[in-house]
Amino acid sequence: MLEVDLRFGTLFTVAVEHNYLADRQKGNFSLEPSKYTQYIMNKLGLYYKSAARAMVFAHHDLDALKFFVKKNAGIKFSFWLFHKEPYFSNYTSLNPEKLRQNIIYLSNLYSDDMKSTLHMKDFVSDADCYDVNYGQVPFPSVKKSTQVQLLNEYTDVIHSQDLEPEQSFSFRDRNLEDGNYTLVANGERKSFLYFSDIQVPRPLAWIEIRWDEKMLDNIVSQLESARVNEPYNFIVSFEERKTTWRYTIIPKYENPSNLKIRMVEGREKVTFTGPVEGKFYNQQAYIFESDRPLSLKERPDYEFELVSGSKIIKKMLPAPSPELIKPTTDNSKFYSEIIVYI
Repeated sequence: MLEVDLRFGTLFTVAVEHNYLADRQKGNFSLEPSKYTQYIMNKLGLYYKSAARAMVFAHHDLDALKFFVKKNAGIKFSFWLFHKEPYFSNYTSLNPEKLRQNIIYLSNLYSDDMKSTLHMKDFVSDADCYDVNYGQVPFPSVKKSTQVQLLNEYTDVIHSQDLEPEQSFSFRDRNLEDGNYTLVANGERKSFLYFSDIQVPRPLAWIEIRWDEKMLDNIVSQLESARVNEPYNFIVSFEERKTTWRYTIIPKYENPSNLKIRMVEGREKVTFTGPVEGKFYNQQAYIFESDRPLSLKERPDYEFELVSGSKIIKKMLPAPSPELIKPTTDNSKFYSEIIVYI
């Protein structure tokens, strides 16, 4: 964590955490300010640093920041969130298809507390994954004449368009800011993210921190009273995926009888169905499945052993690896495939 001289103070921090990780805040994440945010920060004498656990933002000159915030009734900081984990979509509890096609939208709109998450629910969910438009906003094709409105995140009307049935129309405006917008047509609303340019590499999320006069006054009063500066602390929290653990046991020499998987340690009682006999590349196999989806963790919550009657065949069965995830065709259920030779 960055140490900041209290004469300047810290405005806010953004920390990213993941339940999958043994140390929840040591994932391979990075945050980068948007071009406009970098410009505003330079103009106002603000600076930031990406620390091990968070992005820390501090100010050099309160007068410039106070003037800008009061003149514009606030300020919006925006950042790109990237990750460099090859199996992130496997061990994260989000629809992999949504992660491939969409970008996560994170904002402090949901709470004005000093410490709060930047998503609607306790963890980032599929509801936070937004469609993306680049350079233009295609309006929906309608079956009857109607008016379509484009709204910004404050529900201000940016553009209205009267459309004829089956009319194709795309809104373009060089001055349209990057961020969250909503199209309203026939009483239906569809939110999406708009960016003027495609970001390479593809980001995981777009983060918006809205800084208003109330928040600024809170920080200023701390500094003016010589109190210890307590910044706003924002959290992005990802939940681990839960999968059905499927052990495929393959005997090398003989086929033991009465095979069972027995729990050694765990947060809750877990049993396995089976074994079901089958073949694995023409080899005899015995397949067990957990009776419920279990969390994927770098440091597993459970420990199991393989027994045959009273004899322990395998003292510690391996935990699932994040790369060996097998979803159903509709992504409604996920299996962790674990091959064990005995």
